[in-house]
Amino acid sequence: KLLKQLADNPKISKAMLEEAMVDICKEQLNDEGLNFIKLLIKNNRLQLVAEIAEQYEAKKAEKSGFLDVTVTSAFPMSEGDVKELTVSLSGSFGKQVKISVKEDSSLIGGMIIRVGDKVIDGSLSGQIKQLANKLK
Repeated sequence: KLLKQLADNPKISKAMLEEAMVDICKEQLNDEGLNFIKLLIKNNRLQLVAEIAEQYEAKKAEKSGFLDVTVTSAFPMSEGDVKELTVSLSGSFGKQVKISVKEDSSLIGGMIIRVGDKVIDGSLSGQIKQLANKLK
């Protein structure tokens, strides 16, 4: 969000933004990474850097045989629940699974599982929406 505000600020020139970003990132990135940041700035795409990094990490994990899974649950999940879900999803997808858990009480009950571009909506709010659509 902060990057978007900086990138969209008309008072900050591309040169100033590039200089600041290179200064911030020079310890963590090699020359190719810095050039990529400069290219994003030049093409007014700096606000996409978080999404690009997320996609990169997902592809890297997929290539190494791991799947990144995001589970959004209506209630807190115990370690046992997470372990059981990990085993189940590993069996279903045939790969090792790394789960990150979020909590969202607006789901009312159940959970939403995101694996790459696949979404499994087992939430109560999702079922209510489906039912409402069928009744229309």
